[in-house]
Amino acid sequence: MNLNRYDRQMRVTGFGVQGQAKLNHARILVVGAGGLGAACLPYLAGAGVGHISIMDADIVELSNLHRQTLYNEDDIGAYKAEVAAQKLSLQNKDISVEAMKAKLGAHNALELANKFDLILDCTDNYNAKYAINDACIAADIPMVSASIEGMSGYLGVFGGQGYPSYRALFNEPALNALNCADSGVLGTVAGVFGLMQAHEVIKHLAGVAEVIDKVIMLDLYDFTMRKIKLNTEFESQFKPFDIVGLADKGTAQLLDVRERDEFEAEHHQDAAHWSLSAISQSAVGDLDISQSLILYCAKGARAESAAIRLQRAGYKNLALLSTGMG
Repeated sequence: MNLNRYDRQMRVTGFGVQGQAKLNHARILVVGAGGLGAACLPYLAGAGVGHISIMDADIVELSNLHRQTLYNEDDIGAYKAEVAAQKLSLQNKDISVEAMKAKLGAHNALELANKFDLILDCTDNYNAKYAINDACIAADIPMVSASIEGMSGYLGVFGGQGYPSYRALFNEPALNALNCADSGVLGTVAGVFGLMQAHEVIKHLAGVAEVIDKVIMLDLYDFTMRKIKLNTEFESQFKPFDIVGLADKGTAQLLDVRERDEFEAEHHQDAAHWSLSAISQSAVGDLDISQSLILYCAKGARAESAAIRLQRAGYKNLALLSTGMG
């Protein structure tokens, strides 16, 4: 460890060589290398976090670049996790960086959590957030989570080690679950909240200053801020969904939840159709409620919303397809 590299942060009161050593020995998983991940990753690498695994199955697209400033036009079409890992490795040769081109879901969250000291939730979907939360509680590690939309967002620390459950903030996911692709976001908002996440991670790992025990709600339209103390008394029936590939579908029924015209234009072989707009919380439809279903749409947001609605209607054997029908 080159102490000269970290001299300025080691001068911070309470940090010192001991804090730097703690960072250097830490292993963290960053789930999502989009707007939040792209903002926090360079600062975590720069601070000397010893091992960083980056988990993201998506590629860089032109529409990402306004908020995902870790990437440039030459990176379009490449996997975000791989590009991010390459750039962080060049930024700091003291650390190790791993790219993981995969999606996190209920099937792999706990196994991953047991390998790390902390997980950063930089995702934009509910299913991953609940899966990370549940795994972090079981593994007794913290989850530093943020979510953004438009000009606002929130930051909180959840999971194990005495932090509240994410379910204490959102008991169950909203039926109209959205992500940045649906609702829009300013790039600067991703930057602000990604940096806030990196700041809390560094504080926690180095043992310097107090890590927040309240959820910070920040509206960057007028810089209105609220801090919310969570009530840990809650009950939730929601269970996050597995993420499966076509090769692993077995006897499960594929369910396309796009609109009829999208389905008729192109769909996966043997897929049934039931559009998100037609699925209500109480709907049963023509499908056997005990049948195993694998839902998909174009990018994933509608499939997740449909799965939430079907779970509330009594369907239990639900999963999400790892690749959509773009």
